[in-house]
Amino acid sequence: MIPVHLPAPRDGAWLGVMIEPHAVAGAAMIAVTIRPRAGQPIERKWFTYDAAALAWALDQADSRHLPLFDLRDNEAE
Repeated sequence: MIPVHLPAPRDGAWLGVMIEPHAVAGAAMIAVTIRPRAGQPIERKWFTYDAAALAWALDQADSRHLPLFDLRDNEAE
C-alpha cells in the first residue's frame, strides 16, 4: 500500500471556515477547514468538485456564524 501524506491544517489564531486547493497523491483536491470557537475541535473535509466544496463551506460558515476565507485562485479558471 502506498502511503498518502495529507497537508497539515493552517496554523494560527484564526476563527472561520477556510476553503483552499491542495494536491493529494497527484490529485487536485479542495479542503474545507473549520476552526470554530474555543473548546471545539478543528474539522476538515475533502472534496473533488469545486462547487460541492464551496456549497458546503458556505453552509458551514452561515450556520456557525463564522467568516469564510476562500483561498482558491479563481482567476486561473
